[in-house]
This record gives sequence, structure tokens and C-alpha cells, in this order.
Amino acid sequence: MTGTKRDLSIDGLTVDARNNIGRVGVSGAFGLTGTQSDQDLSMEVMIPDLSKLQPFVSYPLADYAGIRLNAGAEVKRENGRVRLNHISGILSGKGIRVGRFSGQLPDVKNLRSGSLAVDLEMDHLGRLGQSLGLSSDTLVPGRLSISVTGSSKEDAPFLVRVDGQTDSMELSVSGKLTSLDATSDLELKSRFTVTDAQDLANLFPIDLPIDGPLKIQIGIVRDKKIDSKSLETDIQVEANEIRATADGRLSWPLQVGSYLNAHIETSSLKNLDHWLPGDYLDPGPLSIDGKFVFLPSDQHQADFSARLGNNDLTGTVRVKADLLDRFYGQKELVTPFALTGSFQSSRLNLMEIFPPPVKKEPAVTPRKEIEAAAPASGTNPKKGNSVEGSMQKQRTDRKKESKAPLFSAEPFVLDWLDSVNVDLEFEAAEFISRSARSENLNAAINIKDKVLRIQADSGEFSGGSFVFDFQIDSQSKPYKSNLKFEINDLVMNEVPSIQDANLPLQGSLDFEAKLSGEGESVKEMVSTARGTILASGEKTYFPSGGFSFLTQSILGTILGFVNPKEKDEFHQVDCGVIGFKVVDGIVMSQDSIALQTEDVTFLIRGGFSLVDESLVFVIRPKARKGVGLSPSTFTNFYRLGGTLRNPKLEPDATGVLKTSVTWALAAVSGGLTLIPQAFFDKFMGNYDVCAIADQNYKTLIESDDANVQKTWSKLTR
Repeated sequence: MTGTKRDLSIDGLTVDARNNIGRVGVSGAFGLTGTQSDQDLSMEVMIPDLSKLQPFVSYPLADYAGIRLNAGAEVKRENGRVRLNHISGILSGKGIRVGRFSGQLPDVKNLRSGSLAVDLEMDHLGRLGQSLGLSSDTLVPGRLSISVTGSSKEDAPFLVRVDGQTDSMELSVSGKLTSLDATSDLELKSRFTVTDAQDLANLFPIDLPIDGPLKIQIGIVRDKKIDSKSLETDIQVEANEIRATADGRLSWPLQVGSYLNAHIETSSLKNLDHWLPGDYLDPGPLSIDGKFVFLPSDQHQADFSARLGNNDLTGTVRVKADLLDRFYGQKELVTPFALTGSFQSSRLNLMEIFPPPVKKEPAVTPRKEIEAAAPASGTNPKKGNSVEGSMQKQRTDRKKESKAPLFSAEPFVLDWLDSVNVDLEFEAAEFISRSARSENLNAAINIKDKVLRIQADSGEFSGGSFVFDFQIDSQSKPYKSNLKFEINDLVMNEVPSIQDANLPLQGSLDFEAKLSGEGESVKEMVSTARGTILASGEKTYFPSGGFSFLTQSILGTILGFVNPKEKDEFHQVDCGVIGFKVVDGIVMSQDSIALQTEDVTFLIRGGFSLVDESLVFVIRPKARKGVGLSPSTFTNFYRLGGTLRNPKLEPDATGVLKTSVTWALAAVSGGLTLIPQAFFDKFMGNYDVCAIADQNYKTLIESDDANVQKTWSKLTR
């Protein structure tokens, strides 16, 4: 130590400090007071294991065990200013081929004046640490360089550049930062490319639904003079023949003025297989444009337009909700989530977008098995006939089918209706599905005061029209529901899925269902159902397969059993009427079902239970006069039983179907039946049975509800 009383300095200073963490060495001259207060020091730092620094930093360092740091710098003080010159260092250890950094800091009181450069070349980038999300399993050699350059000018920004490269990936980031805090002005541009996106998925252990090349460009700008909490963004992505762009002003928390524009385009819908579950056809190029805007009063609006081949859909959705309060749970929410919107389409053809359902062999019992299972009237089945064999085959087949009930007993979860208001509308000039083609289709979904209502109607519906209205009220338990569904003058020739069948008839089909029920599950709701169901057709066809709207109906089931067809054939019906009254889940006819084909007339009695899903139908066929068929061909009664999911033929164990026995239904009809028992047994095939059945239906719906329950009890005892 040398100097005078007023000027004191240390020359030839040497400091060497060591412990279990590392070593620090200092040498040089150190002025303490007066004119000797300048400094000229050299510093060295050696840390053999970076993980030993964990007690001093919050960032996890366990991944850096075994990495050695050697660093040095010159510390100079002149005229009261301290600067760091020739900052340099080396990182070494397992997996690090090259690790070095260098820089300077002209004024330790002004970090903006400094600069730093880092260069790394590694056997595996995962060595940088799993805390960064990097995988240590798959070796990914690569290089990474980072440079930050400052300026002595107070308003000058930092210049930042990052470059990274592996055998298949390249990363480049460049731009300006006004300061190093989180709200500083910034202007950054980045570019990332990879020849196979799965290489990126291996480096960051993520499930990335992309194969092949991936390109991403991102631009970010923040100007505190305009808004310190918002970022101007510009994003471009190319992958799997998909091109997506987005730009906007984003902030967190969201604030008025935030917006985002997005655009997606691809040559084929199949390019989105990784994101869209299911199978799709290829109707043509896809283009989607959208805009999201944060409006005043905590409202959010989204506008979009989409075009897929010759199909289009546009719309606007507005949401009003305390999204941030809901996200953070900051306060008790009293304002319901409100969703309003409208959607429009000039043409939407689902047949061009979705493939046809996989065809299944129709569950139709061959004619010879029907006749074996339902022996001729007045005869007794003989031992050894095929009835038992037929029944055994049916039992075996049923084991292969689902035994789950058709109607779920799982309770409804409708509490959410209390916190939601919804008003959505949909309009389509032309809407095509496999079941029907609609023009001027209108649909609406409304939720208000815990009541959900869905409505739809069509100006033209495959030659006719339809109306749908469903409502469920959850204000109190049990929940109450009402359904009205009508189809008028549906022309089978104009049903899209069977237009290629070249059907010669131009007849029509009508359907009407008016039902209500109460319950806290689908099972309870249908078990209390009350109302009416009526279907009728004239000079028309019912396909034996490929048209789920009809073939899953009771009509399709009945025709499939009594008049089996190949799956590509059609049931020709000169006229048909199916009328039911529904009381407490029992769906019952009363001589209100009749079908008249070209050759045969069928009278059908019975119904089904929505309570236990059982069904019983008794079918009596009769050859129409003059068709050239022997009357003995149609002397059998058929009993169709089982369940709605698995209908089956059943033997007449008690003989109630024989013509010599009065059928139970007539005994409790209370005089309502217009087709007397004798007529049911001996009717002629050319009678206008459809008109009679229609009149019986009108009488049935006016009858005492108790008759429905009595009739079902008699039929199933």
C-alpha cells in the first residue's frame, strides 16, 4: 500500500479466493482516495460446476451439472467512471464442442452502453436444459449464437440478433429493444424453418401434428407512445400445403381496441387431417378469413367467412362476458355469458364434404326364416322344424350386438343454462344433406331464463317442407320438454342420397310428431312422453338401406321383416299410414297402421314402450286381388318383438295370433276400432285400408288415455 495522507492507493494487488464453489482472482492497482482513485484491475472467475451456483439464483441449474466456466475481464476506473473491458469466457464440459462469450461495458452505471456475444456449438442442444422444455433423449447437434449490442446514446435501442442451426432446423431473430424490461419498445422479426417438423417435436417432447417442412415467420412491434401494453403482431406459417397468416394488436389483459385478423388456405381439406378428426371428402380448395375484435363494455366480436369448393359460410358472433374475471376468478359473476350471432350460406352441401356412412348388411330375416318362425294359422309347429334353429341363430346374433339401452339414464347437466344467454341464427339458400335438400332454410338456437329452444323450418324440403321446434325448460325439476316435428310432401325422388336410383314414382311422404315429457335424463323424459306420431305416404318408396332417416323408423323395420329386400332395393308403397298415440312412454297404435304394396296389403297392430324399450307388433299380410299370388302364400301372422335396438321375430307360444282367437286389442278398444276383428282376420287385400287406418288414428288420438296402457298390458302379458 503506497501513498500520502490525502492520496492512497494499492499497487501490485493480488487476491485469490477459493471455496467449494470456485475461485475468484483479482490483480492490479486499486486507487482509494484523491488523485489515486483510478483503478486498473484484472479479474478471473473459475467455476468447475455451474450447478453449484444454485443457492444464489432462482433459475434451476441442475441440468448444467458438470459444465465449467472460466471468465475474465478488465476493470478500469477513470474520471469517476467504471468500465469493463475485454469481457471473455469459455464454457466447457460434456456435450459442448465450442462455448465462448465476449463483450464490454463502457459504463457499469449504464447497461445500455454494453454489448455481449455468445457462441455455442453442442453435440446435443438438449444439454441447454430440460427446464427450457428441451429433450435429453434424442441427440440433436446444433449451433447457437446470440449478440446484444448497445449504444452510449440514451435513446438508442439495443440491437439483438439470434441465430441457431441444426442439420434440419434454422432459426433467425433480429430487431431492436429500447430496454431490457418487459414493457420496453421493441421491433423483432424472426424466421424458423425445419425440413421435417418431427425433428422439432423430438427436440421439444411435444405431439406436433405436422409432417414434412414447416416455415414460420413472426414480426412483433411495441410502441409505448401508442400503447405500452399492446403488441402489433404479424405471423405467417406454412406446413403440409397449408398457409396461415395472422396480424393484429394484442394485449394482456385484453383491452378495447385489441384485434386479430387471420387467414387460412389449403388446396384440400385432407391436408387438415391432423387437426380435424374423422373422414372427409375433397370438395376443393379451402379458404377461411376471420377477425376478432375486443369491443367496449367487455364485448368481443368475431367475423368470419369460409369457402370450401363450391360451398360457403359466413357469420358474425358477438360475446359479452367478464372473460378476465372468469379466467382469474377475481369476483363473483352475476352477469350471464351472452352469445349472439348469425350465419349465412348461399350453398352448403354436406354430401360433398362428408363421405357416405359405411353400409351395413340390413338386419332382415330371410323369408324362409320368417315363415318358419311364424307358422301358418291353424297349424301346430312340429318337432324338428326350423323354428328352434331360427331362434337359436337370432340369440347368437343378438349377443354380437350392443346390449346398451337406446335411451341413456345419465342425468342431464343443465345448470349451465342459468349463466348463459344465447341467440344464434342460421340461414341457407341451399342446404343439402343425405336425408334431404332444403332451400331457404332457417334455424335458430335460443337460451334465456334457463330455457333452451331450437327451431328450424324450410321453404322447400326435397319437394316439400318441414318445421322443427324443440324446447326444454330447466327452471325447475323435473325438466319439461316439448317437441314438434313436421314434414309435408317429402318426395323420395328428390332425396339426395337416392337420387341416382331412378325411381319412377313421384309420390310423397308426410310425418308429424308432437311430444312432451318430463325428467332429468333422456330415459326419464321418454318414459313420461305424451303426444302423437303420424307418418303417411302415397305412391312412394322406402329404401331398404342407406337412408337412415327412414330405415331406422318403425316403418322401415316392419317392411324389412315382412318383405325382405336386398340392401340396394326399395320398398314400393302404394299407400301407407302409421299412427300412434303416446301416453306415459307407451307408443300404441289401434288399427291405425296399414301398408299397401303393389302385391300385398299389410294390417299391423301393436306398439312399443319407451320405458323398457320393448316392442310388439302383430302383422297380417293379404294378397291383393288379381296379382296372381296364391292366398295361401299369406296365411301367416307375424309377431315382431324384442327391443327397439334389437327387434326380432318371436314364436306365437300362446297362439294369440291365430285367426280363430280374438286378439286382445279388440277386447279393450272400447268400440273405437273401425276395423273389426273379423275384418282383421278375413280382410280383402284391395280394401282402402289406408283411409280406414287414417280414420282410426283420428279416433285414437281422441280416445281415453287409459286405453293405451290397458292395450299394452294385454299385448305384453
